[in-house]
Amino acid sequence: MPSDFFGKIIRFGVVGASGVVVNAGVFRTLLWAGLDHRSMIAQAAAIEASILSNYLLNAPFTFRQRYALTALWNFNVASAGGAGVQLGTYALLVHGYAMQKVLADLLAIPCGTAITFGASYFWVFGKRKSANAGH
Repeated sequence: MPSDFFGKIIRFGVVGASGVVVNAGVFRTLLWAGLDHRSMIAQAAAIEASILSNYLLNAPFTFRQRYALTALWNFNVASAGGAGVQLGTYALLVHGYAMQKVLADLLAIPCGTAITFGASYFWVFGKRKSANAGH
Protein backbone atom coordinates (compact mmCIF):
# COMPACT_ATOMS: atom_id res chain seq x y z
CA MET A 1 0.00 0.00 0.00
CA PRO A 2 1.46 3.40 -0.96
CA SER A 3 2.85 5.39 1.95
CA ASP A 4 0.52 8.35 1.30
CA PHE A 5 -2.65 6.24 1.22
CA PHE A 6 -3.75 7.13 4.75
CA GLY A 7 -2.89 10.77 4.18
CA LYS A 8 -5.20 10.73 1.17
CA ILE A 9 -7.98 9.26 3.31
CA ILE A 10 -7.57 12.06 5.87
CA ARG A 11 -7.45 14.78 3.19
CA PHE A 12 -10.48 13.24 1.45
CA GLY A 13 -12.37 13.44 4.76
CA VAL A 14 -11.40 17.07 5.31
CA VAL A 15 -12.56 17.94 1.79
CA GLY A 16 -15.77 15.98 2.39
CA ALA A 17 -16.45 18.00 5.53
CA SER A 18 -16.06 21.21 3.52
CA GLY A 19 -18.52 19.75 1.01
CA VAL A 20 -21.10 19.40 3.77
CA VAL A 21 -20.71 23.12 4.49
CA VAL A 22 -21.05 23.96 0.77
CA ASN A 23 -24.11 21.73 0.44
CA ALA A 24 -25.85 23.23 3.46
CA GLY A 25 -24.97 26.79 2.43
CA VAL A 26 -26.17 26.43 -1.15
CA PHE A 27 -29.33 24.63 -0.05
CA ARG A 28 -30.23 27.29 2.53
CA THR A 29 -29.41 30.09 0.09
CA LEU A 30 -31.61 28.61 -2.63
CA LEU A 31 -34.49 28.12 -0.19
CA TRP A 32 -34.10 31.72 0.96
CA ALA A 33 -33.97 32.91 -2.67
CA GLY A 34 -37.40 31.45 -3.39
CA LEU A 35 -37.00 27.73 -4.07
CA ASP A 36 -38.65 26.77 -0.78
CA HIS A 37 -41.61 25.31 -2.69
CA ARG A 38 -39.17 23.42 -4.92
CA SER A 39 -36.86 22.00 -2.28
CA MET A 40 -35.94 18.94 -4.40
CA ILE A 41 -34.48 21.25 -7.06
CA ALA A 42 -32.63 23.18 -4.36
CA GLN A 43 -31.35 19.92 -2.88
CA ALA A 44 -30.15 18.61 -6.26
CA ALA A 45 -28.34 21.89 -6.95
CA ALA A 46 -26.77 21.83 -3.48
CA ILE A 47 -25.57 18.25 -3.97
CA GLU A 48 -24.00 19.09 -7.33
CA ALA A 49 -22.38 22.21 -5.87
CA SER A 50 -20.80 20.11 -3.12
CA ILE A 51 -19.61 17.49 -5.62
CA LEU A 52 -18.04 20.22 -7.77
CA SER A 53 -16.43 21.81 -4.71
CA ASN A 54 -15.13 18.44 -3.55
CA TYR A 55 -13.63 17.74 -6.97
CA LEU A 56 -11.98 21.17 -7.12
CA LEU A 57 -10.37 20.54 -3.73
CA ASN A 58 -9.66 16.82 -4.03
CA ALA A 59 -7.82 17.01 -7.35
CA PRO A 60 -4.96 19.25 -6.15
CA PHE A 61 -5.13 18.73 -2.36
CA THR A 62 -5.94 15.04 -1.89
CA PHE A 63 -4.67 13.48 -5.11
CA ARG A 64 -2.11 16.10 -6.25
CA GLN A 65 -3.47 16.26 -9.79
CA ARG A 66 -4.47 18.88 -12.30
CA TYR A 67 -8.07 19.46 -13.26
CA ALA A 68 -9.51 17.54 -16.20
CA LEU A 69 -13.07 17.42 -17.54
CA THR A 70 -12.99 13.63 -17.78
CA ALA A 71 -11.94 13.37 -14.14
CA LEU A 72 -14.69 15.82 -13.14
CA TRP A 73 -17.28 13.68 -14.94
CA ASN A 74 -15.88 10.48 -13.41
CA PHE A 75 -15.87 12.08 -9.95
CA ASN A 76 -19.57 12.90 -10.41
CA VAL A 77 -20.25 9.27 -11.33
CA ALA A 78 -18.20 8.03 -8.36
CA SER A 79 -20.04 10.41 -6.05
CA ALA A 80 -23.40 9.20 -7.37
CA GLY A 81 -22.32 5.61 -6.72
CA GLY A 82 -21.29 6.49 -3.19
CA ALA A 83 -24.60 8.27 -2.64
CA GLY A 84 -26.46 5.20 -3.86
CA VAL A 85 -24.59 2.97 -1.42
CA GLN A 86 -25.26 5.44 1.38
CA LEU A 87 -28.97 5.55 0.56
CA GLY A 88 -29.20 1.75 0.27
CA THR A 89 -27.39 1.26 3.57
CA TYR A 90 -29.67 3.80 5.24
CA ALA A 91 -32.80 2.10 3.85
CA LEU A 92 -31.60 -1.34 4.97
CA LEU A 93 -30.83 -0.14 8.49
CA VAL A 94 -34.05 1.84 8.94
CA HIS A 95 -36.50 -0.43 7.13
CA GLY A 96 -34.80 -3.80 7.53
CA TYR A 97 -33.51 -3.45 11.08
CA ALA A 98 -35.79 -0.69 12.48
CA MET A 99 -32.75 1.38 13.43
CA GLN A 100 -33.22 4.96 14.60
CA LYS A 101 -32.93 7.28 11.56
CA VAL A 102 -30.12 9.56 12.73
CA LEU A 103 -28.00 6.59 13.85
CA ALA A 104 -28.68 4.86 10.53
CA ASP A 105 -27.60 8.00 8.68
CA LEU A 106 -24.40 8.23 10.71
CA LEU A 107 -23.59 4.59 9.90
CA ALA A 108 -24.53 4.92 6.22
CA ILE A 109 -22.34 7.99 5.57
CA PRO A 110 -18.99 6.15 5.93
CA CYS A 111 -20.25 3.37 3.65
CA GLY A 112 -20.95 5.82 0.85
CA THR A 113 -17.75 7.72 1.57
CA ALA A 114 -15.69 4.53 1.33
CA ILE A 115 -17.15 3.79 -2.11
CA THR A 116 -16.54 7.34 -3.32
CA PHE A 117 -12.98 7.32 -1.98
CA GLY A 118 -12.21 3.93 -3.48
CA ALA A 119 -13.58 4.94 -6.88
CA SER A 120 -11.66 8.21 -6.69
CA TYR A 121 -8.42 6.54 -5.62
CA PHE A 122 -8.45 3.68 -8.12
CA TRP A 123 -10.48 5.07 -11.03
CA VAL A 124 -10.94 8.86 -11.12
CA PHE A 125 -7.40 9.82 -10.10
CA GLY A 126 -5.64 6.45 -10.02
CA LYS A 127 -4.41 6.22 -13.60
CA ARG A 128 -3.47 9.85 -14.12
CA LYS A 129 -0.03 11.28 -13.45
CA SER A 130 0.37 13.50 -10.44
CA ALA A 131 0.71 17.24 -11.10
CA ASN A 132 3.96 17.05 -9.16
CA ALA A 133 5.39 14.00 -10.93
CA GLY A 134 8.94 14.49 -12.03
CA HIS A 135 9.43 17.62 -9.93
